Amino acid sequence: KRNRGILLQGRDSVIKNCTFQNVNMGAVQILGVDDVFKEAIVPKNIRVENTKFLQCWDDLSVFTWDASGNSTPGTLQHVTIENNYFYRGVGSSVYLKGVGDVSVKNNFFQERYAKAYSVRADYVEDIRLEDNAYYLEGQGGYNFASISSNATGVTQSGNAQKGTL
Repeated sequence: KRNRGILLQGRDSVIKNCTFQNVNMGAVQILGVDDVFKEAIVPKNIRVENTKFLQCWDDLSVFTWDASGNSTPGTLQHVTIENNYFYRGVGSSVYLKGVGDVSVKNNFFQERYAKAYSVRADYVEDIRLEDNAYYLEGQGGYNFASISSNATGVTQSGNAQKGTL
């Protein structure tokens, strides 16, 4: 009933050299939930590298929430998102919520004209957005990252636009 790629609810895992295309409910979801079902441990020590996300909806989400639906910064930790290709996704290319110690580095984002951002971060701490490149199809109010006011310790360096159609 769901068009989902990977739902990861474990630790010490690597998603590498994969391709996800036209996935409508999150190509990769790395998720820790404290709800009535108590389904999984909170993921930790995760790497997503050398993977292609092609025209998916909410390509890569790394997030947590508790039984009341809230997220606490730093709950899900030690995630590296590196050397991936995000092509014309809808929604968030990378969504981070309730996480800490996350590195988003050396990724390439080719975004649609209507996209407002590539990375969204809410309720996060110690997030590094480094040396990512983006190519825009069109003009508009685009910013590489949307960082909420409840985020702390977010650093951005070396992220650069490489072209526009």
